[in-house]
Amino acid sequence: MQFKHLIWNLNKSSIDLANILINIVERYEKLDIGQTFDYASPIYMMDLNFHDLASSMGHLRLDEKTMHEIITGLDNLSKTQASIYYANKNDRFEETTSFILKYTVSSIKRDMNKRLTLMLSTSLVKILRENKGIFLKLYTHARYDLKSKYSTVLYDILAKKSKGSYTIATVFTIEEFKKLLDFDLVETNNFDSWTKINSNILSRAAKEINEKTNMYLTYTTIKDKTHSDKRTQTNSIKFETSLAPELEETDEYFTDDILMSRKIEYYKEKEVDRKVRELKKFRSITIDDEENYKFKERQKLDKQHQEFEAQAKLQEWVNWVKYNNHTEHGLVCLINYESHEYVTINSIYKLMNIETNKILSSNARDTFIKVQNHINNDGDYGLVDVDYKKDYSISFSKG
Repeated sequence: MQFKHLIWNLNKSSIDLANILINIVERYEKLDIGQTFDYASPIYMMDLNFHDLASSMGHLRLDEKTMHEIITGLDNLSKTQASIYYANKNDRFEETTSFILKYTVSSIKRDMNKRLTLMLSTSLVKILRENKGIFLKLYTHARYDLKSKYSTVLYDILAKKSKGSYTIATVFTIEEFKKLLDFDLVETNNFDSWTKINSNILSRAAKEINEKTNMYLTYTTIKDKTHSDKRTQTNSIKFETSLAPELEETDEYFTDDILMSRKIEYYKEKEVDRKVRELKKFRSITIDDEENYKFKERQKLDKQHQEFEAQAKLQEWVNWVKYNNHTEHGLVCLINYESHEYVTINSIYKLMNIETNKILSSNARDTFIKVQNHINNDGDYGLVDVDYKKDYSISFSKG
């Protein structure tokens, strides 16, 4: 059966979080290091941490307030059910599910580095991945707070045909219109006649659309005589619609570029905060005017865009390796890298021989290139249980 409609009433922040999680699912698969999406399984499991979500959501740092916002968003996605409607020529089917079926938070003491394990609905993830235009619809209807599912579907159908403020006429036969809206198994009797369609569905949906959205909608009936008894009856509906300009652009699916730009700003701010902490330790006069110091540092770091992009990509790869080995613990390592048995990525994103502590790359960009080359040449990698377990390392996992 083919997907037909998704009815999912979320607020904007919850849509943002679902949007980000779908992007992360796809990013993990694009890493091409063994992660595949199994549509046969009802549950898709994914591990990540608060930093991943905070940076993707556009925050510049992770604090208690941000963590609370993330948890609230996860709670909303686990409690709000979506209705997925499927149909073929002879049958229809409705599936009701939540996006997040369950999530758990690790109990490690360093709160900011807690791991999140998410169990997502495979069917809903599949729909969102294959129909990314749904995100535009979700954002639109969150903005207008449409209550009727028929208002949601009718707005979508007519908005796709509109041309801004120009009035556009669209005609559907009664049968075409019934096929567009007849997706609810329980309310099929609403479509028995034009009178029921108009009173139970169309007049209410048109009223809500006109009152709440940027669309102005009118409709009239087109009548014709029947061949059998020459009586006049409604056989088509003519809609005339126009759209008022939006005050702000409506969000859509978050592309990799959008989320990467957010992550880069997050890593820049992380570096600024690190420098401030170091100067405060030594009571440096440089930090007397803290805001001015931060402003100047941000300007300097703007020139290191590629370095911070490499940090974000390295962290993403490290997370995938350490979070998808649930029963193992240790360091994420490149194994038998050149003449070195075990090489890890340390806390400043440089390659390091874990036995000799020898540094094998000059910066994050250099590290990323070398890691890519190792993987592309079928080099081994994984979690290695070695006697080097410094919790501050980005590569350490407790399994």
